Order: sequence, then structure tokens, then C-alpha cells
Amino acid sequence: MAIVQFTPIVDAISGTYGSTVFRHGSQPSIAALTPQSSAPSPLQALCRSRFATCMDAWLSSGRLVHRAWQAAAANLIRSNRVGLPTTYTGKDLYLAVNIRRLNDGYPLLTFPPNNPIGPAPYAWFPDFRQSFGYYADFSLCPAKSLEWFRIFGCRPHHSNPRTTWPCWRWLLTSRCKLPAVEITAQFKAALGEPQIGEQVLVAVEGFNLVGLPTARITRVATIVP
Repeated sequence: MAIVQFTPIVDAISGTYGSTVFRHGSQPSIAALTPQSSAPSPLQALCRSRFATCMDAWLSSGRLVHRAWQAAAANLIRSNRVGLPTTYTGKDLYLAVNIRRLNDGYPLLTFPPNNPIGPAPYAWFPDFRQSFGYYADFSLCPAKSLEWFRIFGCRPHHSNPRTTWPCWRWLLTSRCKLPAVEITAQFKAALGEPQIGEQVLVAVEGFNLVGLPTARITRVATIVP
């Protein structure tokens, strides 16, 4: 396995090219593509089944439905795997909304909602203490219209922290209306244990009942004793 160091020339790379896989994380790497030889786990089978259900529903819906979702997606921006802004297609938006709804026990939406996105969680802040644990604090965050949060972490590869997404890792999805959520174990498992004085990046996005994410709000956390 080769280790990759990002440079001004090669800023980000992700995905598969032929038999080579470009991975990103705390140590970006290049590895040979290994075909999956084991049967899917029950969770993988369930996820694939829900994707197939949503895809079948999309393919069987008419042109009017497709146009409605395409219009709803036109002004929604998201980041791709290398952090570049890109828009949703109508199909992307339909799948993003309805797969999350199936995961949460809600029925499929035929047409897009009028107000798909709630307010972003601007008022949250990180509290990272080596002795006490790592927390995302929502005590000042008015999030009544949000159903849950998704939290991401990143340890920058070099002294110039990148705010694009190849180096980020999902840590936790929380539906609890708690003033603070602990992410110590999840952060260390995904990114290793940072040292006292090290600066890491943490981001939070919210989801409403429809299942669409808000803007991701990023904070810098310094590890303190």
C-alpha cells in the first residue's frame, strides 16, 4: 500500500481507476482493488433492499414526478467526495430523501416537500478534553425543527488545514435532543487519538423530518488536558 501526500498539484483524489483504489482518511493511500468475496451482512442486504425499493419507485413514477424533483433539486448544493460543490439531480434528491425516510420508518414521498431544509446548527461548539472526553455541545443551539444531527471529524494532513471533504470521517448520527453528545470513542476509532495541543476539525449538519441535510457547520477544536 502506498501513502499519498496531497500537494498544490494533487489536492484531492478519491475513487477507483481500473484495478486501483484511491482512499482518503487520516492517511490517504493507494491500494489494489480487492473483489468482495463474502456474502453481504444482514445490514448491507437491508440497505440494498431499501435502495432497490426507492429506485423501483423512481423508475415507475411519471414524467411529472421527475420534473418536480428536478425543479426542487436545482438550487440545492452539496459537496462531492473531493470537496467540490455540485448540484443534486432530481433522481439524486429523490433517493436521498426517500432512503432516509425508509431508514426512519416513514413512507416514500412521491413529490418533493415545499420546505425541505431546516435551519443550520450554527450555535453548536466542540469541547475536546483529553481527561474528560470529546463532546459536541448543542446547549445554545435552537434546533426545534431538526430531528437529528450528523457529526463528522477530521485531523488535517498538514499544517494548512483543508476544509474539503476527502479527509473527513462520519462519527455519529444522534436523534437525541441532548445538550451535548459524546463522540470520544467514535473519533478515536475513526481518526486515532490526537495529542494535547493538536487542532482537529469537527462538523455538524442537521436533518429535518423530510431527511435533507442542512449546511455543514465546521468548528476547530483544540485538544486540552
